Amino acid sequence: MGRDDMRVTFSAGLTVNVSPGVAYVRGRAKADQGMYRVYQSTVGGSIPVTLSAAAANPRVDQIVVQIKDSAETPGGGNDGVIDVIAGTPTAGTTLDSRAGAADLTTIQNPNVIVLADVLINANNSPALSNANIRDRRPFTMYGTHPPVFNDIDQVTFQAPPDMHAGRVLATATDHASRQSACLMYLSRRIAATRIRFKYQQGATVVATGANMQVAICDASTRLIGRTGNIAFGGGSPNQGFIVNAPFTPALPTGYVFEPGLYWVWFGLGAITAGSSFGYIGVTADNSASPGFIAMSPNTFIRGTGTPGITFPASNTLLGLVDSFTDGFLAGNVNLLPVPIITLAP
Repeated sequence: MGRDDMRVTFSAGLTVNVSPGVAYVRGRAKADQGMYRVYQSTVGGSIPVTLSAAAANPRVDQIVVQIKDSAETPGGGNDGVIDVIAGTPTAGTTLDSRAGAADLTTIQNPNVIVLADVLINANNSPALSNANIRDRRPFTMYGTHPPVFNDIDQVTFQAPPDMHAGRVLATATDHASRQSACLMYLSRRIAATRIRFKYQQGATVVATGANMQVAICDASTRLIGRTGNIAFGGGSPNQGFIVNAPFTPALPTGYVFEPGLYWVWFGLGAITAGSSFGYIGVTADNSASPGFIAMSPNTFIRGTGTPGITFPASNTLLGLVDSFTDGFLAGNVNLLPVPIITLAP
């Protein structure tokens, strides 16, 4: 269900741990079999699972959640269990090839979901570790970030579907000292303390000392939290940087962002003349040359003039003007694109 539910990690020797949490398993033994909910309490803690040794050849075992329903499948019992489906020892097998891994559609009780593949090397050499474990969990919670490429729990804001979203470029000529806000959707709850996104320096780099800021407001435009000034990293043209900025001041202890609509505000200072930087973002800007494209109404706001990184004194976006219902209004108005950010602990 969640990012850390039923997660398999190395413990010691040939033992792995399966973390507590919630899982949903579809019954596959019969055509009309239903869905089962499995719950492991945090009170019970992680579940240790001991694997058998491999002798001559390595083996890929699958850690699964399995439903035993005596009314539907043979084997007895009425439980949701953590089990190991051992593979066949096969020379040269790896977590990529999965040679010898059991076909779970043909086992006696196919009411399973896979939690992880575990590679058991011959004679446990190299020894079992987290490097031998590959996360295989499917996720029912939309917006959950599987810890495959990155071990940071994070949720990405989603831009309005008919906005211009993608690779954007902010330039000193068009966007310096401007600010904008976009109404975005958060797909699941998270107890976040910081925001993350990535930018890339342009052909002429934004010099160190220039700043940007990000703020999050609720659907009524009331300020929830913002970063302090985020200084640009120096470096060579086209060099990439990851922003990992905490809310300043910090949000109240235990604060949780619930799923729903939020305004993401972005302010840019007076960056170096001629410089630029790129990022994944969204904008309502449009010009005559590519033709007219109508935008979602009331989902993008810009500040008049060049207020830079100064958030409205009212602590709401009502301090801004020009609520765009038409991105073509007044032609190309050089709207500062708003980065598509993630929230993270």
